[in-house]
Amino acid sequence: MERQEHIPDGYIFRPTDAELLGYLALFVTGNPVLSTVPIMESDLYNGEEPWKIFQRSRDKVLYIFATLKRRSSSDSRYIRTVGDGKGTWKAQDRGKPIYRYDDDDDDDDNQQSRQLIGYKRSLRYEKSGSKHDRRFLMKEYYFPSNIRATLKRPLNDIVLCRIKRKQNNREIMGFESESIEARDIGDIIGELATKSCSYSEVNSLLETSH
Repeated sequence: MERQEHIPDGYIFRPTDAELLGYLALFVTGNPVLSTVPIMESDLYNGEEPWKIFQRSRDKVLYIFATLKRRSSSDSRYIRTVGDGKGTWKAQDRGKPIYRYDDDDDDDDNQQSRQLIGYKRSLRYEKSGSKHDRRFLMKEYYFPSNIRATLKRPLNDIVLCRIKRKQNNREIMGFESESIEARDIGDIIGELATKSCSYSEVNSLLETSH
């Protein structure tokens, strides 16, 4: 929450999917995230109910770095129950790919090649009998398995979550990011497979990804 103290009045945070993966790359490589980026850390998958998190903020959409909770140390599956164990974040899909697109200048047809840089999974909060049942929607951003394999635990279990309180169907339809296209931002994530990125390198790429 400390990063939000430096956000100027009137500032609107509207990152693309690719930019969110860039912030996640910064976080897992131990680099500081810009002070104008309102991303908090929360124990989202180990006790924090979504409405309690929203009570600490006036924002309509929250961005959170969270660590997935494994069933056991040797199990690759995750548990997404929260609170008293009766509530859960239930997946709505298997994860949609996010690509980086490059123009192929050597191709007469100017076709684009694409590189997979991450995924986003849709989830919905469910707790039968609660007034909060199905009232929260989430996008969970994470890296492909080949990138996650280069990170030590628990860094490879960290995801970036975007949560919104459900109001009506119109708001649900508008929950997707503006774009999943990425160009220079893909270089950040590609670096994760070989070495940690420097703060200046990552921020340079973030600034040119719009």
